[in-house]
Amino acid sequence: MSLENKFIENVLLAKEEFIKLDQVLSRFNIFEATDMGRREVKHTKFLTYLLNPNESHDLGDAFLKNFLLRTVTSLDALSDFPSVLDLDLSFARVDAEFSKFEANGKNKKGTLDCLIRIPYRGAVPTGSPQEVIIAIENKIDASQGQNQLEKYTKLLEMCFPSKNIYKIYLTLEEEKPDDADWTNILYKNTVLPAVDLIIENLSDKGSTYIKEILNDYRDLLSENDPQAINADALAVELTQDEKIKSYVEHLKGKDISIDSVGSIYIKHKKALDYLYQFKHDARSKTLEWWERKLPQMKNLAPIDDGEILLFYREASNRTYFHFNLLSDGNRSELIKYADAPDRVWLKSTKCPINFAIKMVSDDASNTTKCSAALILGPMRSQEKREEIYDYLWKIINGEQHKPACNLYWNALTNSKSGIKPVNQEDPKVWIEEKILQADSMHQIVFKKWVKDLSEKLNHGLTEFFNN
Repeated sequence: MSLENKFIENVLLAKEEFIKLDQVLSRFNIFEATDMGRREVKHTKFLTYLLNPNESHDLGDAFLKNFLLRTVTSLDALSDFPSVLDLDLSFARVDAEFSKFEANGKNKKGTLDCLIRIPYRGAVPTGSPQEVIIAIENKIDASQGQNQLEKYTKLLEMCFPSKNIYKIYLTLEEEKPDDADWTNILYKNTVLPAVDLIIENLSDKGSTYIKEILNDYRDLLSENDPQAINADALAVELTQDEKIKSYVEHLKGKDISIDSVGSIYIKHKKALDYLYQFKHDARSKTLEWWERKLPQMKNLAPIDDGEILLFYREASNRTYFHFNLLSDGNRSELIKYADAPDRVWLKSTKCPINFAIKMVSDDASNTTKCSAALILGPMRSQEKREEIYDYLWKIINGEQHKPACNLYWNALTNSKSGIKPVNQEDPKVWIEEKILQADSMHQIVFKKWVKDLSEKLNHGLTEFFNN
């Protein structure tokens, strides 16, 4: 090993950012350690385990109740669901991988991920349903197969004729079910808040183990994992140094031994691999470009009554770039209603309304799927949040049918922006085409649809807070 490389090793070991990055990446997570990451069968089994009130987690029916309440209240399609108080959740039967086998032992209709059967409390009048049936098909990275949901509908009709069955298509990202009988719900609007409530309400006594497991599960599913945000921020700092970048590049492709790469790679492999991947990820290059191109600009544009539209860039990672265009007054008022300090959506400024540019890497095609959203995130007072949602819906969407307010309400539709999710080799090109533009002075400004939507948003918020 050259003297220069030995010197760079010492530089790295002396950098606080490198040691912190190593600590962040070395944090133990049971789901990552067992390679559960994106394994759909394992996800389904763990979710079914939590939903089952008679499993060994000692949560009783608390998770099932929270999940049902979040699911029912977030979807108009389930408005006819009975009151949870009328159901005997403690006697719920929860089956993973439910299927119906024919006499010859062959499965003719497929295997459903999860089936929940919940009896009504007390005596039920003759002719009334004796139980509520909820079918869940769970997708993590994969999409629905051709006619898959239709097959499950037939399976359910065969097993439970003349029964009212609520069919749930559970996904990480929005995806319209091919079968109209099924309703799409998202993890972030149902499973995650149910987990949060359990963690918050678990007693300190005798529940440390399950609380740690649930925290790990939450981190696995969270779109705004603090660990990922911290790791990316540290990687940005470290990769500013060209010598460090060159050294990390030099390590790849070598035999992993102390003689060939030095003991630093043996001791700090996760941090060095992360820096290498970060350097070669199109999203990290875009993140660096984004933060260089868009410092905290202010006085973006006047709106009215002396109010100025201001730009704030929030804490971002490779998957999400967060920013908002708000007046100082509206931003200050919104922060008053931010979620509890330990559960706040974006810790950088605590503002619960933000634009989000989402970039999901597709390694198979070497592209990045880019999309944009305007999100109303969690707030401390659900009642106040519903009031703000109702007001903003009319401002942004007029008198169109208003859906229930999910935990993360996406106020931006394709019709509002004129853009659709697209796979792009270079996310910077997409952002410059769809989000940003250069004016005559070669300064960065936002596309008209972004500013128009922001002005509508600010008018509505100003009116709301003044009333």
